[in-house]
Amino acid sequence: MFEPILEDDDIRIGVSAPSMIGEDIDLFIPFDALSASSISEKKLDLLFLCGVTPEQAKPVINATDLGNCVIAYVESTTHNIDAIWHAVRSIKGKLDSKEMPNNIDVTDIRTLLNNSHHLFAFDNKAALVDFVWGNQIGDATGVIYLAHGDIDLEDYGKVNKEISDVLPPYAVFTSSIFFAGNDACSALVGVKNSVLD
Repeated sequence: MFEPILEDDDIRIGVSAPSMIGEDIDLFIPFDALSASSISEKKLDLLFLCGVTPEQAKPVINATDLGNCVIAYVESTTHNIDAIWHAVRSIKGKLDSKEMPNNIDVTDIRTLLNNSHHLFAFDNKAALVDFVWGNQIGDATGVIYLAHGDIDLEDYGKVNKEISDVLPPYAVFTSSIFFAGNDACSALVGVKNSVLD
């Protein structure tokens, strides 16, 4: 179930938002200073973009001069910047830490993005399950889920089953544990809107 990911080089994950929420975060770029050159200078492999409108995010997402950097624009169904920030900080923390189980990497984010039109953040398992089960936006194409803290493996298995039971059969479900995470969990959900296809 948990196979370690072997990488030769450290991945570099940045975050861009209008302002930082909470404690400092490594490789943060204020949104008003975000550019191809600022991404290139920091040699980013992945940039989480949050706290801006879809209209503000579109030029960054569609930029052609970003090299190999993956841009992950993260939204919230309730426009809750705290939930977005919590999920982004936790997933960045997990990717940066390489703590075991080391079974999530930038490729999982890229797969989620390639199969989706929207990337929604959640910091609550019940809200995540309710959204995947009955959202009006489109089909869930994948979930990256992190349980936090010193979780009981039996409880972890039950939560994984609860999430996978509401996902369509073609959706990709990636799950791991981030012991240093706050609250119970964090997740990213990819959603494809059939109208946009």
